[in-house]
Amino acid sequence: MNVSEKYWDRLKQEVDTVFFLPGGGCAQLVDTLGQSGLRAVCCSHEAGAGYAAVGYAQHRGFGVCLVTSGPGVTNVMTPCLAAFVDSIPCLFISGQVMVKWLAPKGMRSRGTQEAPTIEMVRPITKSAEQPHGVKSALYWLEYSIWKAKEGRQGGVWIDMPQDVQSMVVTNE
Repeated sequence: MNVSEKYWDRLKQEVDTVFFLPGGGCAQLVDTLGQSGLRAVCCSHEAGAGYAAVGYAQHRGFGVCLVTSGPGVTNVMTPCLAAFVDSIPCLFISGQVMVKWLAPKGMRSRGTQEAPTIEMVRPITKSAEQPHGVKSALYWLEYSIWKAKEGRQGGVWIDMPQDVQSMVVTNE
């Protein structure tokens, strides 16, 4: 089982529907979402996916939105802010370039559609993290679910590099 499969397997305990817009940055997550048994609702625009997840969360108690990197991230920031200010527990997952392609501090970008996602969304989320390995990916998922629902509820974000999406999860 890889990280993407593990994410959907865990999120089945929280939701039965995920709202998304596919893209290269989140390809592995999209592929495994389609095989997960969750209802996958492909939207016409990232903002629509985000608002659908926020509306679902208002009705069901928790929502999940998946988008690709770069402009996919900026397009879903408005619904993320809505979740934050309206205290709606919602998980936003974005794809990202591989860890080795992440630009060092001071460089604009190295990867295709790379964006400083965490820096952009941190002020409008309860938690915003970018895992660089299997253990951190699984930890941040559990933490994000808890954080979205804890205290004053709100949106949380996980920015998932492409190589981390497909890393194999071992039973250690």
